[in-house]
Amino acid sequence: MIRYDFYETMKIKDSAIQHIEYHWTRIEKTLQFFKAPPIIDDIPLAKWMKENLKDLANEAREGRIRIDFMFNGTTVQTIANSSPIKDYSSPQKLRQAISPKRSEEWNYKLCKNILKNQQDQYDDTLFISDQGEILETTRANIFILLDGELCTPPLSSGVLAGTTRARILMMGEFIIAGKSYKTKEAVIKITNLTSTSRLFVCNGLMGILPALLAK
Repeated sequence: MIRYDFYETMKIKDSAIQHIEYHWTRIEKTLQFFKAPPIIDDIPLAKWMKENLKDLANEAREGRIRIDFMFNGTTVQTIANSSPIKDYSSPQKLRQAISPKRSEEWNYKLCKNILKNQQDQYDDTLFISDQGEILETTRANIFILLDGELCTPPLSSGVLAGTTRARILMMGEFIIAGKSYKTKEAVIKITNLTSTSRLFVCNGLMGILPALLAK
């Protein structure tokens, strides 16, 4: 069985991959992390993104594409599949769990770091470091309103460099219920949360959704 090293999941709408430039950047940075050449299936990355992904999006039309990448030391090979996007409940109900030890590699979508949520009354699991830092869920980055600003844990905490997270930070502000909030990275302790704290989860498939943390 082939072991794949990392993966990328992208949303398709009207036969086009949404925010493809952010996915391109993350694939490029992940290849650099593996010290792999920017060549996919013997095709330069830029050409591969333009041609292969366009064909995949046209074929799927709506939904999501997941591409798994394997680097064998000299070349990068891929396998791709498409599927519908599930309906995400809102707000997302989150449980808490202590996270495995984090490092820089958690900034990338490495297959070995996939964490699964238990199938029960909760939609997802929010991971907390052993130092009490809020990190992310099994499938999404998290933003929290603190002191009038929309904050998300920094990459240095060992969280995924999510594409929607990157877009929200790049905008510098985000509108929630008609009100604009500045966006920034910040270390967030679980002790910073109160009963009135507002939480949001985001990824490239669900967008950004409100979340509730179980006590």
